[in-house]
Amino acid sequence: MDKEKTEKMRELLMAQKREIWDVLVSTNADFRAIVEEMDPKDFADVASDDIDRKMIEALGSQDIKRLRAIDAALGRINMGRYGICVKCNKKIPD
Repeated sequence: MDKEKTEKMRELLMAQKREIWDVLVSTNADFRAIVEEMDPKDFADVASDDIDRKMIEALGSQDIKRLRAIDAALGRINMGRYGICVKCNKKIPD
């Protein structure tokens, strides 16, 4: 996948992640308090156990699956492996 398409996918994935976070922040006071204390630059790389625990408590299973899939895709983008099948290592058509 070329850089332009990959960057568009990164932006789309980050927007979807932000949407899930926004819903979580708007519906859960404990989580909102944690996020409000965060540096905005840290948003994309949140890995705190406390935040993860609170998020799991507040999110439904579908949103958790979506966040995990989004994070996995973002990880593949960062490693230059996005668009390549994890199982067979073949290119995935656009």
